[in-house]
Amino acid sequence: IVVADASEDEDSQGENGDGTATSAAQIRALHADLADKNRYISTLEKRLLQARRSSHSRVSRTFSSDAFKGGLAAGDVGMETQLKEKDAEIADLRARLDDKDRMVAALRSAARKRDMADLAIGTTPPEG
Repeated sequence: IVVADASEDEDSQGENGDGTATSAAQIRALHADLADKNRYISTLEKRLLQARRSSHSRVSRTFSSDAFKGGLAAGDVGMETQLKEKDAEIADLRARLDDKDRMVAALRSAARKRDMADLAIGTTPPEG
């Protein structure tokens, strides 16, 4: 026969026996959930780092194998130039995306302020 611990019984019934968890139980559950999410984030960060390293090593092997075949050929220099151009294009697109995000945030803020002003105007008694 297994006897349930009194604290476990209280947690399952809640403060008033109505099934709602005590605030201490809710806090413990939230802390456990936070720890789980932090572990998951850490796992994702490790995978991202591994993927970046793997990608970087593949590119490095490609460049080093080409270099061993006879130094940098004209095509390799062209490829390097193309890579630099693509990197510059990516940086430009990221800057544009950041600008767009700032504009969207500003427009949303302006819309909220306009809505608040409309509400304020609608609730004030007319002068006269």
